[in-house]
Amino acid sequence: AVQGLYRRRAPAHPSQAALAERMPTNYQLIADENVRRYGTDIGLYGPTLLANIYTERIHFVYELLQNAEDALARRARDEGAQNFAKRVGFHLYQDRLEFRHYGKCFDELDVRGICGLVAGTAGDDPTRIGRFGIGFKSVYAYTVSPEIHSADKHFQILNYVLPHPVSAVNLAGDETLFILRFDKPDLNPATAFEEIANCLRELGVRTLLFLKFIEEIHWLVEGGLEGNYRRSAGVNGALPTTTLTSLRGGQVAREEFCLFEQDVDGCPAKVAVAFRLEKDDESGRKEIVGLGNSALVVFFPTKRETKLKFLVQGPYRTTPTRETIHEDDDWNRKLIEQTASLIAGSLPKIRDAGLLTPSFLETLPLSTLDFPADSLFRPFFERIKDSLKKQPLLPCDGGGFISAAEARLANSLALRQLLANDQLAFLLGATEPIKWLSGQFTERRTPQVYAYLTD
Repeated sequence: AVQGLYRRRAPAHPSQAALAERMPTNYQLIADENVRRYGTDIGLYGPTLLANIYTERIHFVYELLQNAEDALARRARDEGAQNFAKRVGFHLYQDRLEFRHYGKCFDELDVRGICGLVAGTAGDDPTRIGRFGIGFKSVYAYTVSPEIHSADKHFQILNYVLPHPVSAVNLAGDETLFILRFDKPDLNPATAFEEIANCLRELGVRTLLFLKFIEEIHWLVEGGLEGNYRRSAGVNGALPTTTLTSLRGGQVAREEFCLFEQDVDGCPAKVAVAFRLEKDDESGRKEIVGLGNSALVVFFPTKRETKLKFLVQGPYRTTPTRETIHEDDDWNRKLIEQTASLIAGSLPKIRDAGLLTPSFLETLPLSTLDFPADSLFRPFFERIKDSLKKQPLLPCDGGGFISAAEARLANSLALRQLLANDQLAFLLGATEPIKWLSGQFTERRTPQVYAYLTD
């Protein structure tokens, strides 16, 4: 009676449990349609055009994560709530990899999408990651018969596009399970096991940084280590932060980032920028520090180096492999401009939070060698330069901030002590206020900023 009452009051979107009550999927019908659509020789050209198009075959791990992120987003949208597990799990065995998530269960449209080559199920939605139907085909670098078990859907995909029913496995009510058996004739299972084990160990907690739904990645290697990557939101003063925690072999490591986001004009997508926070050993205070490398992030890291010392993310249009982006694409250039605006707009907030220090300025795009006039990321350099010229964003001697137009730089403390700010303005015949910059700007302590200010 309770179940019947629930069904009568259910919203238009079906619940996870209701998915199991749908009509059975006709896998043979889908297979026959795909044979007509793609031909019978896909097993011959598939390895070249699909499974092996990535520079690293381990890339399929990101494809599984993107599938889970999209499925979790769709479940949140359909159910209007988010009180469900937002974790995913990789369990690696000697003969197979199992991957689980708790997003929206598969329906027939998802079966058709994951068995297709182009359409997928994400369409042109820039807020979703899986915009290429070929993405999932990267799993064929390790298997010839990927299995999917979700609600009442239990099938494997042969020859890239042909779904075939398989025996059901026990699932939690809202669980989706992928099974990738190491059955490729030309790949030793031991090699597959070792490569995937190394990937899981080195996946890195930053994989979670810009995701909205996956909050935890748990991984387990048969006969070896297990670990967790976790993401949690917080604040540092008035600034939103994201804390990333890695647990492996009993060792805990954490990273904290200041995270800023901005809506993209004309769509529900966002661009984002993340600055690394770290506690200073001497003062005990948190400060923003630069990163050693910073690949452009399109939900997950790409191979496109930005030359920045912080991370930027956006729903860029990528190549089918999602390893890089199209530089001549108008949408991508629009996102670059909006990200440049976001970075510039974050500076006053960082200043007001007490984090705008000379060392922070060294994390900004300051070099024309790294950002030449014709480079894709040149707008970052230009917007920062314009902000520093016009806004009070440079630390003054004695406290406070001033714009570059009103600032003067002295190499010695004696000179700053000799001439007070009003005397300096009088000496230079200035009609606007002029102040000395902080004595922390020196060729030795902040060489990049010093060169930027004086050149």
